[in-house]
Amino acid sequence: MIFTWDQVALRRFWLVEEYVAEMAVFDETRAVAVDRPAALLGGVRIETGPVPHDCTDGFEADFWRRPEAYLDPRVRAGAGGPRPARRSSARA
Repeated sequence: MIFTWDQVALRRFWLVEEYVAEMAVFDETRAVAVDRPAALLGGVRIETGPVPHDCTDGFEADFWRRPEAYLDPRVRAGAGGPRPARRSSARA
């Protein structure tokens, strides 16, 4: 089982689109199209999995129902990618 993200969907995620667009730009440099690993491995099935509203893992879309968590310094310190700029945090 391989877990990855869909960069196209991430760009449309409201948090990224409205507050931290620089995160999507950063991820463009390391994103692999979802179908690429499947093509390389062959015989692979791609499934979409939901991110539960109480997920505590801390990846990019994890706190979609609790966006205030992104303002917590502990959450921000554990997040990958660039940190939201002060102007982005102030807007949130």
